[in-house]
Amino acid sequence: MIDPERVKELYGECLLNDADDPVDVEGIVHPCRFSKAKLAEHHDEIGNILAQLPDTFKVGHGGGWSFLNVCQDRDGNLWTGFHWTCEMLVQLGIGTGQAKWLGDRELWAAFPNGMPYVIVKVGKELPL
Repeated sequence: MIDPERVKELYGECLLNDADDPVDVEGIVHPCRFSKAKLAEHHDEIGNILAQLPDTFKVGHGGGWSFLNVCQDRDGNLWTGFHWTCEMLVQLGIGTGQAKWLGDRELWAAFPNGMPYVIVKVGKELPL
């Protein structure tokens, strides 16, 4: 099961240090600026966490799913009840190139409940 506390720790560890190259990531509510070096350092761990999401999110399987479903793992267990923690995980995925919001923000209102869809690609093989 995904550890929500580890997601929060990773998010904090990857936030920008003034000495690093910034990686800006758009969120639903919270934009953030990560350290490129720290994202690279944690790339595989972030990928391992993203791999625990349901296959519906993944390239080659479902091809994306509503952000509202990020709170479940691939076995249907609720790993967090907080959307902010889900947003942290998606932003870490975007920062490492392993996740992406589907559609521009202007289109999000057209999705069910006005929430964006997320697609996940674990590893480095395929560009999003």
